Formats: sequence, C-alpha cells, structure tokens
Amino acid sequence: MAAGIPTPTPSDMDKARDLGITPMVVQTTEDFAERNEWLSPNIPYVPGPILRTWAEDEVAQVDLNSRIWDVVHSKSDVPTVLDLAPSLEMPTLIIWCQEDRIFHIRGAALLDHSLPTSHLTKLDECGHVPMLDKPAAVASECLEFLSSYPIHASQ
Repeated sequence: MAAGIPTPTPSDMDKARDLGITPMVVQTTEDFAERNEWLSPNIPYVPGPILRTWAEDEVAQVDLNSRIWDVVHSKSDVPTVLDLAPSLEMPTLIIWCQEDRIFHIRGAALLDHSLPTSHLTKLDECGHVPMLDKPAAVASECLEFLSSYPIHASQ
C-alpha cells in the first residue's frame, strides 16, 4: 500500500485494488456518486447545483486524477506514513472512523503506536472524511487536543 498504512486486515479499498478497481478515479457522474459512497457512509447534504458542478469538475479532470492515482499506488519508493511516523516528534491527533473503507480501522492503532506523541480518537458512523461526516465531534476533539498543550508566546 503506497503512502497508507498496511494492516493485516485488508480494507475495502485494498480488496478493490487487488481486483483492478479504482473507485477514487471519477470518470463519469455515476462514478462520482459511487466514489462519495466510498468516502462516507452518510454523505452530507450538498445543494444540487454545487453537487453537479463538483461532479462535472471531477469528470473533467479524469486524466489528472488517473495520473495521481497511478503515482500514489505504483511508486514503490514513496515512504508510507508508518515509515515517516517515528521521526514526527510533534504532538499528533489521530482521528479515525470505524467505517473508513479506504484505510482499515486496524491502521489507527498501528499509527498511534508508531508516532512518538499521539492521541487516538475513533469515531463511529463516519467514513474516510470525518470532518464532513462528524464535524462537531471532530471540532470537539481538535479543541480538546489543542487545549491540552500550553500556548507559547513567540519571542
């Protein structure tokens, strides 16, 4: 898994990739709707005109999105998050959703263990983009995390 967190239990995305399926690469408006279902079990409301424009923009960028997918998933020399984690000494908040289909929930504990100073929060009923699925919970977790560290005045 390029750039992600390999886990003993494959995610739905790992299984799709093994079958040659690329649900994140939007080629049609139908693909756009399916991709959003991969990202969120409870897609937040987006007004129709905005959703249509968003879908049209995604379809118009299929070549760019395909190239990004290929680079992310075919470059073996790209370090994974777990490769980089031990060198990240800053306090880190990890928010992971139980229903994330892109990265399996078991990756949360692996990342938490690999980061020197981290705090892990797992949320229910949200997918790969918790700030859209659970904005109030994410904001609350961020505020609590940030308030646990003293503010240093710049000198």
